[in-house]
Amino acid sequence: MNEAMLHPFDARAYLSLFSLITLHIAALTVRPNPWRWTFWPLILFCTIHLMQVTTGNFFADYVYGSGLVSSLLTATDYILLTEVQRDFWVIGKKEWSSIESKPLWTRFQWACSLMQTQTGVGWNWEPKGLSKTRPPPGTTRPRFISKQFLRAIILVLLLDMSTAYNQTSDGWIRESWNRSDTISFQRSLGDLASFGISAFAGIDLTLVLTSIFHVLLHMSSPEEWAPAFGNIFDAYTVRRFWK
Repeated sequence: MNEAMLHPFDARAYLSLFSLITLHIAALTVRPNPWRWTFWPLILFCTIHLMQVTTGNFFADYVYGSGLVSSLLTATDYILLTEVQRDFWVIGKKEWSSIESKPLWTRFQWACSLMQTQTGVGWNWEPKGLSKTRPPPGTTRPRFISKQFLRAIILVLLLDMSTAYNQTSDGWIRESWNRSDTISFQRSLGDLASFGISAFAGIDLTLVLTSIFHVLLHMSSPEEWAPAFGNIFDAYTVRRFWK
């Protein structure tokens, strides 16, 4: 979309963002019914409106736009393709079994949990082999939080360094895109590696900080938090890479 057509991130954009989140949670909270699909056009409308605003920062817009697309795809799956309250459940959590028959507040908590899960840990759709990467049973909360806090510091440093590099690289500076000179192959590899590191650190940092918050407030236990990424040395086949 042409930059001249974009609007600044103003109060209307914040209202659309709040409405988008509210509609997502509401669509997962209501009991299964023939009209649940009507949430999807409303979510689509909010998404289209938010696609027409800009934060004024290229990198922020990239993350923001990626999140909107992911959000719309998730809504399409959870609202149009899947009856979540019948097809999804948390393993071993009896108070959330047969969730469609539970009171509103219990269904709201269940919906929020489904919205924030990134890896499906503890759910019936958890990827195979993920349990091997979780903290071992019996891991104390202080030990888990201290390890996650140290990991967060390392991730912040990685994210800061890679972002600083991206902001000075010709490959990521918009004003240099129309220049006639080309970027060397080695510099292109450096740009690609830096972008990958910043994406990895940003995604992992989000999960680490969320895990600290949840475990600190006793909203979940340490063994429920598997890392966002597996060991890179295990990705020696295409199948293992995607697992």
